[in-house]
Amino acid sequence: MRGIIEESIALQPRLDVTILSVPEFALEQPIMTRFNMRTLMELNHAVEQLNERYQRMCQDKGWRFLDYASNFNQRRVLYGNTIHPNQRGYDVIAGLIAERMGRVIRP
Repeated sequence: MRGIIEESIALQPRLDVTILSVPEFALEQPIMTRFNMRTLMELNHAVEQLNERYQRMCQDKGWRFLDYASNFNQRRVLYGNTIHPNQRGYDVIAGLIAERMGRVIRP
C-alpha cells in the first residue's frame, strides 16, 4: 500500500492521505463455521498489530489515520456475519468517515 500512496503523492504532491483502520472479526456468536474461536482470536490479534503499524506509518509520514474500527469492533449488532458489516454497520462506518472527512475537506 505504501508504494501506491507514495506514487500518488509523487504525481500530486499536495495529496491528503487518510488510512482507515481494519475492523476485527466478530467473536460473539460467530456465524462463519470455517473459523473456530481460537483462529478468530489469532486473526484479531493480527488485525490489532496491522492497525498499530498503519497508525505508526501515518504518524511517520504525516498522514491521517481514521480508527473507525474501535467504534465498530465487537458490537455484534453491526455485523452481518463474522467478517462483514450489516447495513447498520455500514451506516455507522459511513457516519464516522463523513464526520472525519468533513473536517478535512474544504469547499
